[in-house]
Amino acid sequence: MRNNQNLKYICRALELCDEDIVEIMRLGGSDISKSRANGFRRGAGKYRKPDHGAHNPQELERRMKIMSDDEFDAFCAGLVEYYATTPPN
Repeated sequence: MRNNQNLKYICRALELCDEDIVEIMRLGGSDISKSRANGFRRGAGKYRKPDHGAHNPQELERRMKIMSDDEFDAFCAGLVEYYATTPPN
């Protein structure tokens, strides 16, 4: 969860959106979806009802996605590449 918090700080400081995170992760060698990027930035207490085809509709699905150390390393490596080719705002 520490990786998620660090990602939030970086995204806030650099004004990065989900699309930017996806591109940065791709540059760092890790392909993720926009939905997963959004999940990295959600709080630990965020849940939603699962899709209609879920096994138990009473259970809640966690919206937050925990960022692994490898994913955070890919983000950091991609961030260097991203700003080498994309000037900051």
